[in-house]
Amino acid sequence: MAPTIEQYARLAREYPEVADRLTAFALAPLDPGDERRPAALGRSTWNVETGERRLELSLELFSHPTRIGRRVRGAAGRGFHPSGTSQVESVVTHELGHHVWFLLEEEGFGPRGFTSSLAADRRSLSHYADGADDRDAETFAEAFVAHYLGDDGARNHPLTRSVVHFIERSMRWFRERRGTP
Repeated sequence: MAPTIEQYARLAREYPEVADRLTAFALAPLDPGDERRPAALGRSTWNVETGERRLELSLELFSHPTRIGRRVRGAAGRGFHPSGTSQVESVVTHELGHHVWFLLEEEGFGPRGFTSSLAADRRSLSHYADGADDRDAETFAEAFVAHYLGDDGARNHPLTRSVVHFIERSMRWFRERRGTP
């Protein structure tokens, strides 16, 4: 867990507005998957009505470091996640990317419209960015993790560069509007 907590701390320093809004950062029982679908490694939720924001990591998988490590390396090796993101801490990075999305959405920056407009090939970043039920949100989170933990190909992918530029520009405007550096 230490690398995961350290990665979360780095990202929380870079995005304090996101970390401050989290209601919970915890291990939780998540979908164990089956032969048709993989187990959930993590989950991020935002309840608009209550304001509750949760970042949860799979209790079952994170309780066994070799199991989560094997699962993440295997998925990245098959192209399910961006290249170079085979570190266990990529799960918390991906999930925090969802919370960056939630902040930008709440503040009116329109990440869904932006991500929908991207013309780059999502499959070439990762199969998950292309095939997920909520493709726009997953593309955003996959680009976020590619930026922080991916190899050169993933960090320099057109989707990654576009999403990171959007985040940087939006966060700058958000912070200026709030009067924070």
